[in-house]
Amino acid sequence: MRIVLAGALGEVGRSLHAALTARGHEVDVTSSRAPIAGKPEVLALDEVTGLVDAGQIDALVHAGGPGDHREIARDVPVWSQQLADVCSEIPAILISTTRVLEGYEQAVAEDSLGKPLTEYARANTEHEQLWLTQPRAQVLRLVNYLCIPNGPESPQTKLLPWSLLLEGWSTGEIVVRSGADKAKEFIDAEDVVRAVEALIRQPAPERVVVAGPGAQMSMQTLVEACVLACSLAGRSGVGASFGNETGGSQWSIAPGWLVEQGWASNLTSDRMTEEMTGWLVEWDSTIPHNGRDRG
Repeated sequence: MRIVLAGALGEVGRSLHAALTARGHEVDVTSSRAPIAGKPEVLALDEVTGLVDAGQIDALVHAGGPGDHREIARDVPVWSQQLADVCSEIPAILISTTRVLEGYEQAVAEDSLGKPLTEYARANTEHEQLWLTQPRAQVLRLVNYLCIPNGPESPQTKLLPWSLLLEGWSTGEIVVRSGADKAKEFIDAEDVVRAVEALIRQPAPERVVVAGPGAQMSMQTLVEACVLACSLAGRSGVGASFGNETGGSQWSIAPGWLVEQGWASNLTSDRMTEEMTGWLVEWDSTIPHNGRDRG
């Protein structure tokens, strides 16, 4: 398929671009910052319009969400509305997050309206509502997304599992506020692309679906993976401690439409450990640490 990928310059967008290409799709990229000097491959909105009007585009995937920690993020809704208008006659999939559901305190349907607790979740909830005004638009909510950071200063390092990994590598100790048995789910770019393919082939009747469950693991298992990655990269003896925080919400989402279509995550804790180890080896010299001996 020929797919326009919006938000392709961010870390999430770049990882999805690589996964889409690896699965044989032709990918055209666009960004809210286009046109960009020296990057003719990044299409401006009028160029996307021309391709869509000519019937050359099979679908749009929008990975440029409003909660991406950039100053320009406040302009994303305007750009998203323009994209949605241009792509109203083709499958158009917005990448969102299950964090829009964190305000629920019991089991919820995967297409439940957002009930945001944070500014990040509020912005994504509003983004979803904007997107769904178009007749062929769909929303793909992601559980924790494993996206390899560009470096130690990347916003991605504030998220799991990278925040734990950096803490262990730089201080020799991982301190977790939640209990060791608290569960987390993760998916990666390949998972997301296969979910996108399923939505393009057969739109979900609910129009909002969740890419999950993915690699399910307790905080204990996740911390053990981070400790192992540190050891494999040359930082042995990393310790860990756990608290008893459970979070403000206890909601859960049963496997939904994608799972009914045969979708399943390929991500494993071993693969996560491998990715984290490789990242530490690559960025070791640029990660600040407290000077404790390694090894």
